[in-house]
Amino acid sequence: IVGIVRLAARNIPYRAGAIRESIGKNPIDCISGTGLTHADLALSHAITLPMLTEKQRVELLPAVETLARQAGAAILKLYKSGTPVIVKNDGSPVTAADQAADAILSPGLAALTPDIPVVSEEGVEAGLKPDISGGRFWLVDPLDGTKEFIGHTDEFTVLIGLIEAGKPVLGVMYAPVADELYAAAAPGYAWSETKAGREA
Repeated sequence: IVGIVRLAARNIPYRAGAIRESIGKNPIDCISGTGLTHADLALSHAITLPMLTEKQRVELLPAVETLARQAGAAILKLYKSGTPVIVKNDGSPVTAADQAADAILSPGLAALTPDIPVVSEEGVEAGLKPDISGGRFWLVDPLDGTKEFIGHTDEFTVLIGLIEAGKPVLGVMYAPVADELYAAAAPGYAWSETKAGREA
């Protein structure tokens, strides 16, 4: 999902070390853990809905940024207090922080855009596999870097991407510990917000 922000922005620098190796990935490489297959993603390339306009995507960004920050706050609360680790069916770790962030993001995105399905790693683990054959869906990793979260390296993020016809068209990445947010919705509509302020 990290590549979604990068591809949508084309000019946002990344400072979160733990996710640098994921930058520039194609959405098809970002579906591990979601329960989606390459065939599912291939079906989504034939979009049946009118694509969102650049203006519509830009208008969505503030609400998506707010959701990312809210999820980050929930993660930080558990990061500071500690949380037990559970092993998922696929052998990967999950914590209450992953679930708390998903409990904010999935319903928040569904309320924001009721006609756009949300594909979330935690939702799929709970048995939810939305129909993405319409060609547009949210791809969410509520806590990217669960192992880093568990190891207290500070290098984990909240990732939200909007996919249309197999391509990322909007992305938000929020690093809660650093309080750094990167967002993009179209060429010329990309920025970072750090403690130093906002930079386009």
